[in-house]
Amino acid sequence: MSDSWTTIESDPGVFTELCHRFDAGGVELQELYSLDPDSFERLEKPVYGLVFLFKWQREADDRPTVADGEVPGLFFAKQVINDACATQALINVLMNVEDEGFELGETLTEFKTFTSEFPAELKGAALGDSTAIRTAHNSFARAEPLIFEGPRPATDDDDVFHFIAYIPYRGQVYELDGLKAGPIALGEYDSAVPESWVGVAAPAVQTRIARYAASEVRFNLLAMVRNSVQALEARVAAAQATGDAATIEGLQLQLAEAQARHAGWKEENVRRRHNYLPLAIELLKILAEKGQLTTMLEEAKPRWEEKAKRLMEQRAQKKKEAAQG
Repeated sequence: MSDSWTTIESDPGVFTELCHRFDAGGVELQELYSLDPDSFERLEKPVYGLVFLFKWQREADDRPTVADGEVPGLFFAKQVINDACATQALINVLMNVEDEGFELGETLTEFKTFTSEFPAELKGAALGDSTAIRTAHNSFARAEPLIFEGPRPATDDDDVFHFIAYIPYRGQVYELDGLKAGPIALGEYDSAVPESWVGVAAPAVQTRIARYAASEVRFNLLAMVRNSVQALEARVAAAQATGDAATIEGLQLQLAEAQARHAGWKEENVRRRHNYLPLAIELLKILAEKGQLTTMLEEAKPRWEEKAKRLMEQRAQKKKEAAQG
């Protein structure tokens, strides 16, 4: 079995299934399009953490980091494996959930116990060596019908994206970035109001977005929350025990919506893994047999040339800005 890690898509359905493959079935990921309080209010509760995707840029960061063992029980693994940052961010959130009733699952519980005394870098190495975690991650590898010699090293022209996590932990909000030396403390929150932690994390996310806003719009923010299907099933059962017909009806409608959303994610994930190359080849054969393929290629050629021209201009502009900066 290969020791490589595939690049996976930042998508709530992908990340939800990935967590479930880690045996952490009590969570799901929900996408956030805004950092305003109303957006957080609409999320299923509790909110265990945030996972933020952004275009990585080399920059100085003089914020102090938390040393190994400085905060008892706080889990942090450094990233030592290429392309594992999505799984790294998810695991950094899952390992720090202390909500009553939350079940980490057998796979991650065993990993957490095994690495409990490890420093952050060794935790990252152990994560990279975990067959169970790597297998779950690589289950989202796209079908590769063509054989390549190996991964191509990144160049200055490549867009490199990175995932980091934000979590609440015993009254303090932390930024967990596997490329840093350790967690970064962002500020305190009121433990008596558990969801107040997002008010500390949101400005940190907004600051990072604003830093790149002039040249970059590709960001993605996901919230890890309680599994909405499980939560609504529990609420329906509680309402049925009281016999409140109106409440039961409303909750059953919400449950049906959550179940449909999960079913949709499952279907999309099946499609992500499917190999569509044979279908594409058959379509091209049919078009060639009908004498339409050459005409379509000629009609598309100007669009390809225009797209290539724009891409070359963008790369030239990037190099110019890098030289000036």
